[in-house]
Amino acid sequence: MKKIYAFLAIALFVSLSFSICGDSKSTYLLAVVGNKGELLKVNIDSFKGDDVLINLSVPYGLDTQRSIIYSKEFVKSYTGKECGFKVSIPSLYELTGPSAGAMFALQFYEIVTDNPPLKSYLITGGVSQTGEIIPVGGVYEKINAFLSSDKEVMLFPVSRVEFDLLAMDKIKKNNKEGYPIRSVREAIDFLFYGNEINYSYDYALLKDVENKSKYNSSMVYDNALFYLREMKQLKGFLPESYKKYVDDSIEREEKLLRKGYYYTVANDAFDKLSYVRAYLNVKSGKSDLKKLEECLDSVEFYEERETNFEYIAGAKARYYRALSTYKSILEEGEEELYFEKIAREAEIEKAYLWCKLAKSLNKEGKGKYVDNSYLEYSIKSLNLSKADLDEEMRMLLEDKEYLAFLYEYAFKKEGDETLRENYSSQWAKVYASQAEYFKNKGEDYSSLSRISNNLEDLFNELEFKEKEKINNEVLDLNTIYY
Repeated sequence: MKKIYAFLAIALFVSLSFSICGDSKSTYLLAVVGNKGELLKVNIDSFKGDDVLINLSVPYGLDTQRSIIYSKEFVKSYTGKECGFKVSIPSLYELTGPSAGAMFALQFYEIVTDNPPLKSYLITGGVSQTGEIIPVGGVYEKINAFLSSDKEVMLFPVSRVEFDLLAMDKIKKNNKEGYPIRSVREAIDFLFYGNEINYSYDYALLKDVENKSKYNSSMVYDNALFYLREMKQLKGFLPESYKKYVDDSIEREEKLLRKGYYYTVANDAFDKLSYVRAYLNVKSGKSDLKKLEECLDSVEFYEERETNFEYIAGAKARYYRALSTYKSILEEGEEELYFEKIAREAEIEKAYLWCKLAKSLNKEGKGKYVDNSYLEYSIKSLNLSKADLDEEMRMLLEDKEYLAFLYEYAFKKEGDETLRENYSSQWAKVYASQAEYFKNKGEDYSSLSRISNNLEDLFNELEFKEKEKINNEVLDLNTIYY
């Protein structure tokens, strides 16, 4: 008799475990149509099996297909349960991106576990094979669609801190909940089990370190001060949470500046200032593209004077970096979506700051002048192929800016990764200081120490060879591109 009861219990368990495969659900996906957020209805039918059938009335992209399949596979591995799914989206619009993946993952989870969420929700984001939430476009526009819905919570991928804060602010002002997340697991824990999402932007702030830098170079100190000063002037125009993030950034940066990590601070403040400027410009309907054009047009390099080749190398490299960015911006054209507009404008701001830095470094140049014939010989001896050069390096080579070319090549060249005890080159000190910062944080610094060593070797060699004329033949680009 006991055996019969045991058999019936097992049979009942198996029956219940498969009863979920056969349910149907209807929900909505967040999408961007044109430049507006929309809700697209989706129907999900489950069945016994392991297949995913996609039934769309319009063409859909490979990213959309992958995202649905990855969502299904993750839920299977996470729960140990599986159903087959038929996904139908009666949409009139072509689907191309991966942003529906996160919603499918949660819907599949809900079906196979027969576990309803504690709050009504919408979510956007791609899904990797390991369940990580992948950033997608149009988040701001999707927030507008969410706010017009009857759902309580919106989840979206962790992105740049600036965008995370602006998104949360917008949702909070409309008396709803919105959170950036990193994984499907985090979404499940929050929506189905009531765990809190504790978002912190601390990961994006500079970390304090105990030791002072022994490699500080004053070359970038003034720029660090300028970026910090401007952020202080502009932060009052930012939303409260964004302003607090900038305040916290400035506090960390000033602490590290006092310890001699000038480049670390300049680099971080440069990036954050670019986004502050970009946000304020987009908010007011402006752009600094014209200002960038004027800066690029006004840069002059005085080849006939005696110059300090370290300053001139850095100046020309940054000028061409700005020029390359400017050309890319023009090729890509305008952005229609809000956060994407800010990102584009931030690239304009970075290019403008590079251009200003180029002018500043050029003005500071003084000392000895490098013979260009030696630089030609040095480049020819590298035996580089076209595949070794990026767009900026090709521009430098075509314009015969050999000094700046060798400077940029030092960043790509393989070499010794041991951080040396002393450096005489100013640029080597700049990057050695950054390497030292990462070393003191206990993080990998090998690429930065390699760059420092390459720059040290380059400028020491130029110092030694500056008057030596090895070869007067004109560099033929065809001898490099083979």
